[in-house]
Amino acid sequence: MGSADMLGLDHNNAHVDELGLYHYNGMPPALEKTSNGTLVSWAADGFEIHHVGMSAKSSWMLKTGIRQGV
Repeated sequence: MGSADMLGLDHNNAHVDELGLYHYNGMPPALEKTSNGTLVSWAADGFEIHHVGMSAKSSWMLKTGIRQGV
């Protein structure tokens, strides 16, 4: 995470930037220890923020059908 001391990171790997906004620069250690769920926080618009790490799986699928050649 670079120089944590220079950024002034707290125990949750976060800090306040020059605009006064609190934000994370890494996964909070307290959440890394939890074994249930993936919820990390909520965005300003109310949507949930999840961390799934390496277990992320794409939902992309190729649709069946006949396509014209290019």
